[in-house]
Amino acid sequence: MELDEKPEAQKPPEPAIEDLYVATFMNPIGSKVLADILFELKIHRTLDVNDPIDVVGHNLGIIILEKLGVLKTDNYLERIQVMLGLRR
Repeated sequence: MELDEKPEAQKPPEPAIEDLYVATFMNPIGSKVLADILFELKIHRTLDVNDPIDVVGHNLGIIILEKLGVLKTDNYLERIQVMLGLRR
């Protein structure tokens, strides 16, 4: 490096995609948007395995929920209890 050169400023590391999903959807407005997306993907009803569009929508909904940490096995019981209104 020359004497008059300044060192390059290091960029902060990019956040993990899961962190971006949490930042986007884990708030009052984002949760409403997420609910609408999951509804449009028909995640709330039984999957018709013979309909490729149903399968793709279902799988996309599951991927989103996984990235949010909702479907992790270590908190699965807690999430079910929240959905049933047994826990906040």
